[in-house]
Amino acid sequence: MERAKNKRASRRSQSARIVNEVNQIVQSDQLELSTLHVLHSRLKAVQTELAALNAELETFLTDEQVAEDYDSVMEYEDAATSALALLEHHMNRLKVSSPASTAHPPATSTGEDPPATSEREPTRPQRELGARLPKLELLRSDGSLTRWQPFWDMFRHSVHDNPSLSNTDRFHYLVSLLDGPATQAVAGIQVTDSSYRDALDLLKQRFRNAKLIEHKHLERLRTLKPVRSSSDVSDLRKLYDEVQVNQRGLANLGVSAMSYATMLSEILLKVIPADIVVDYYKRESLESGTVSTAANSPVFGTRDGAFAGVSSHRSGMPREKRTDHGSTVDGDSYPR
Repeated sequence: MERAKNKRASRRSQSARIVNEVNQIVQSDQLELSTLHVLHSRLKAVQTELAALNAELETFLTDEQVAEDYDSVMEYEDAATSALALLEHHMNRLKVSSPASTAHPPATSTGEDPPATSEREPTRPQRELGARLPKLELLRSDGSLTRWQPFWDMFRHSVHDNPSLSNTDRFHYLVSLLDGPATQAVAGIQVTDSSYRDALDLLKQRFRNAKLIEHKHLERLRTLKPVRSSSDVSDLRKLYDEVQVNQRGLANLGVSAMSYATMLSEILLKVIPADIVVDYYKRESLESGTVSTAANSPVFGTRDGAFAGVSSHRSGMPREKRTDHGSTVDGDSYPR
């Protein structure tokens, strides 16, 4: 019950903050459809979770306690419902006015450029004539160190570098894609001109620490789950994928493959089924005419060869040819 109460208190605070954001934006008259959509989605999601928490808590309360709790429940629901209705009103108004303003930009006698809305007109026919692609779902960030870079790469290309968005829009999109510790890291940041930069700096300082991410990838390699049987195709594939994912993560951080090759060699000897290792060495010896060992074999001595010898053994896994592109974590510029 206490856990449910704490969760509800947190969600109520979040609901109140979003309602305040809605009121501030509406009063400022700086209304953009994308910003209103994000606020509407965020508030709707919070209200859904609050309804579930209210129902859960109600099972622990007596009839008298339910009656007392009802007033506070209705207060938050009423504020959220009003904000949602206000958002829908302005979204509908913008949808109606947007086509007219873009299709027939007002003429000016001074020769000045038409309003900013007409600048997007050239891209509109392309969208209408092109194939209708499925809606792109952006990755979410839950505070996991190893998942921050994939999240940021997708967010940067879709939102951060999008010239049609303001920093306020970017901030709302960013917050809507955060969960768990990532949400807590930016909790309390108010919507201002610098809110997007402040939130992004906080997230990068906490979740894009290259050294911590490197340690996390190495830890995952050290704790690989052994595969007992060479006939277990599913587990072999999982092992292969896990090794490749962490090797790519280390390469993206600029970590030299040789710096952990010996460690990885010893780990793979322990987690790969023994008959696969023996079979590989036999084939290597026949091909080279020398006796292969774990110390001198490229299978266990290089990043990309680490799994090459077993990737196609009995499991149908393809060999992969790669080059080690060690790129450092990029420095990002902020949109103006």
